[in-house]
Amino acid sequence: MVHGHSRPVFLTRNGVGDMVVMSIEHYEALALDRDITDALAAAEVEMETTTERFTSEEVLAYTLAAIDNANESRQTDVSQPVEE
Repeated sequence: MVHGHSRPVFLTRNGVGDMVVMSIEHYEALALDRDITDALAAAEVEMETTTERFTSEEVLAYTLAAIDNANESRQTDVSQPVEE
């Protein structure tokens, strides 16, 4: 049911909600939504508490550098031998 309908299944105990079963894909989508919502809330707080502002070019440069760093880290992690 979970995979066939792409939605969570709610389990009850004595007529009261007890557990939720969902696919990993659904869980990851919910987690991503939560992470984005949390990041936006933090950005709003920062916007209200500081006067520092960035141009779109600065934001793009920062984002591209972060992506490059993440890719380099991932490549480094893959190329390192695992010690036993």
